Amino acid sequence: MGDVSFDHVHPDDRPRVVETFHQVIDDPDSYRTITYRFRRADGSWRYLETTGENRLDDPAVGGLVLNSREVTGRENGEQTLEALHNVTRELMAAETTTAISEIAVRAARDVLALPLTGIWRYDDAEFRLIARTEEHHGAYGDAETVSDRSATLDAFETGEAVVRRRHTTDDQSEALVPLENRGVMAFGGERLDDFDVYYAQLFAANTTAALDRTEREDERKPTNANWSVRTCVSKSSPASSPTTSTTR
Repeated sequence: MGDVSFDHVHPDDRPRVVETFHQVIDDPDSYRTITYRFRRADGSWRYLETTGENRLDDPAVGGLVLNSREVTGRENGEQTLEALHNVTRELMAAETTTAISEIAVRAARDVLALPLTGIWRYDDAEFRLIARTEEHHGAYGDAETVSDRSATLDAFETGEAVVRRRHTTDDQSEALVPLENRGVMAFGGERLDDFDVYYAQLFAANTTAALDRTEREDERKPTNANWSVRTCVSKSSPASSPTTSTTR
């Protein structure tokens, strides 16, 4: 096993990181997760979450397996909430269901760092995928298993989020969050934690509110026939009520 450098770990976090590292070494088959600040090449500090697994006794590995992901957005909760607030304003300004859905999946990827996100619309007793990130398509393609349909239906019918590991890999998990009676929003990434699920549910609620607004406005829009009548009346007479004439 080669040398390990902790020079880029924040000085205040370094003792805790070193201690956790040695705990993983000393305990065969152990599994530890730790969050700490890490200095980037530009000198800025970002939060990383690293999971370490002792595989020294595994002949195929013979070392430690470390998986890290950036969780700066999660750790900076106020910044995340502010970003979600800004996205919600964008959602509320969108005029169509398609626009809202595209904004939502993009924000889940960019703001919540959950790149494997898609929205399933429930129409005519069937789920239809109406928006997804490129990462979602790249990871899962167009295939949908019985397990996928079952989990999605469970979240939709119970009205509660379903958190599960994806069938494709143990490193990926997702939260299936209902959008009331409209469908389900699937938020996916690497090993979702409680913070990820909390923000996913909060954002799904905001997305639902935006969809509600759009549907209410659609219901209030006049039909083409009604619009034509009002237009004709307005042009025929500037008075408050239209005049009529009779030809004998």
